[in-house]
Amino acid sequence: EKEILHTFESIASSLGEKITAQLFERYGDVQAFAQAMASTDPKLMQPNLDGYVVLYGIYDVIVLLDAQGNYISSNTKTAAGKELNLDELKKFNFADTPWFKAAASGQFTEDKANAYAGTFIEETHYDPITKAAFGEDRPMNSFTAQVKGPDGKVIGVITNRASTKWIDAEIQSTYGMLKGLGNLGAKVSLINKDGYVLAELDPHENGE
Repeated sequence: EKEILHTFESIASSLGEKITAQLFERYGDVQAFAQAMASTDPKLMQPNLDGYVVLYGIYDVIVLLDAQGNYISSNTKTAAGKELNLDELKKFNFADTPWFKAAASGQFTEDKANAYAGTFIEETHYDPITKAAFGEDRPMNSFTAQVKGPDGKVIGVITNRASTKWIDAEIQSTYGMLKGLGNLGAKVSLINKDGYVLAELDPHENGE
């Protein structure tokens, strides 16, 4: 029994480390994108944003806004080439949304001891930006950072809306490991600090 418990503990710890590593990547991506936004000309930015969506395969919607929360640019299609509905996004002002206000004012989700600084994160939620672009509710995480001009002044905000696939892939891998060890009924759950399930793989729900 102790050996089985130790195995599960080790696998759970490994999953946590893998998700942490993925989170660190997502945390830094949006800042890297922000640094590349040297111009706010949407004709120059849009191809870059489409390219990021294809290259990374994680972000469903990337939106560039000015310092007043107005739409400047975004990707126009998915990584698979499906066109997005951008009409609602283009006419909406985001200045009063919590994530925009936090990022624009420099209130980030930080843990400087572990090199997390400069990005605002929203936990998994059903995202109105993604719903507007896709016409359906999707669970998402958002990562948002400031865009600064050459003088260091904040000239805008960029936000990456990531589907939970970056978490789901690690959970699927962990379940495969447990299954390989003969634990066919094992359920893998990711739960936040408040006790809410963020992601889960239950073999019984999959008919296994």
